[in-house]
Amino acid sequence: MRALIITALAAVAIGLFMVSSEHPDSVALNDFSRFVQDFGASYDSDDEYMFRLEVFKRNMATIEELSARHPLATFGVNKFADRTQEEKDALVNRGNTRRSQNKQYTNVCKSFDLKDTGKDGNWLSLMGEARDQGSCGGCWAFSVSGVVEGQYAISRGLSKVDRRLSPQFLIDCDPKNSGCGGGFESDAFDWLETHDMCFDDDYSYTAKTGSCKKQCTTGIRPKSCHQVGYHNSKNAAIAIQHGPIDVAIDADDLFHYQGGILTGGSNYGLNHAIMGVAVTRNDKAANGDSLDSVTIRNSWGPSWGESGNFRVALESNALGWNEDANYVTF
Repeated sequence: MRALIITALAAVAIGLFMVSSEHPDSVALNDFSRFVQDFGASYDSDDEYMFRLEVFKRNMATIEELSARHPLATFGVNKFADRTQEEKDALVNRGNTRRSQNKQYTNVCKSFDLKDTGKDGNWLSLMGEARDQGSCGGCWAFSVSGVVEGQYAISRGLSKVDRRLSPQFLIDCDPKNSGCGGGFESDAFDWLETHDMCFDDDYSYTAKTGSCKKQCTTGIRPKSCHQVGYHNSKNAAIAIQHGPIDVAIDADDLFHYQGGILTGGSNYGLNHAIMGVAVTRNDKAANGDSLDSVTIRNSWGPSWGESGNFRVALESNALGWNEDANYVTF
């Protein structure tokens, strides 16, 4: 029934804009109708439909701006095309609670201590499919659980993660952070040095903050966490030689990303936590240019971006990717 309502709404709206097939509103409506169909979007009322259409049009203007700002990447319609800025902001809560309380952030991880192996790391096959944080702003928990499960698998000589760890355990149980309200990865890594991680199938994801349901006895604890170093792309590349790393970015330019290599963008506030998983030399950008890149694993699902990933230029501070990165050891 809801699908029929949406179809009827689209037909009515198309009738309003059929003055010319090239009228900007007609083009936007056709694009929006295609988005609704392709992504299974549904709305409860005429007002909601028209509101989302206006949001979609604003996001299309944003996509044009992003395309000009990042010439080596591509942007377009994806699952965020009808989301307001406030709805998008709710997904990138890294450290929001502490900032709102005017508390100082201090990275508690130790100094960088890794050796250059001379080989570029690529852990995409190790990590498996990208995960989806849904509507919870717990990106920090996905980054931490992903880095720990990847490094734990490497420490056991595995070529692929055999059992996922639980971001929900961190969201519910880590007292240093604020669940879906935000958190800092270094605080979570520090807490995990004295608390075992839970497996995902023992502590399943709910996309909301709940009470801590259990403590696990898996024996999975990182020995220590270490900082990569502020604005240090070289150290970040070395760290990725040894396994996936935690990375923080300003995600404002990221929502409508589809592919290619990002070379700029704001680093005003590092509001999103993800994982650096690969370094590629002479990588191909959207326009055919070649440059060294870092592949970063996001937590917005495998259908977003490049199979759940995006790329930044290695020798850049695109989105602030090399400002607050960390790794763990086992």
